[in-house]
Amino acid sequence: MALFGSHSVVAAQLARFPAFVTALAYLKPFYVKGSPENTRLGALSEGESVRHDMGDGVFGIEQVYRTRFRGEANYESHRTYIDLQAVIEGEEGIDVTDIVRLSVIEPYDPDKDIIRYAPFEFGSWLRLGPGDLAVLFPPDGHMPCLHPGREPVLVRKIVVKVPVPPQAAPQA
Repeated sequence: MALFGSHSVVAAQLARFPAFVTALAYLKPFYVKGSPENTRLGALSEGESVRHDMGDGVFGIEQVYRTRFRGEANYESHRTYIDLQAVIEGEEGIDVTDIVRLSVIEPYDPDKDIIRYAPFEFGSWLRLGPGDLAVLFPPDGHMPCLHPGREPVLVRKIVVKVPVPPQAAPQA
């Protein structure tokens, strides 16, 4: 199931996995106000996203958006990549549940590495603020980008995609 916590706590839990070490090292400077990475993310306009490749199939998507209401989002999961979702500025909610509890509404799209699911009432709520990180594995159905309160919030976030090791990839 998903891991959640501050960058340092999650980094300590994943330190023995090289692909995660790469991803976490990429994220770390974004948390430092005034760093070139933080400044680069801060220069993005709402709705913009930029991809950065780190090698070995690991890449990051730096993005800026407004949070959404539940009715504007769906649960999703991935087969090829593990998500590291890091909030740098703003806050958002993510609903998380095991995909065995969800009903598929859009089957797996291998080009986008995504499966979409119908609404589900009993997910666990994660609230991410600046410095928080959620690691979402293939069995973790997740609905990110949700309002943490009553009004939309501007979020600056990075999603790092780490390839699922071949021996751990889910079977169709």
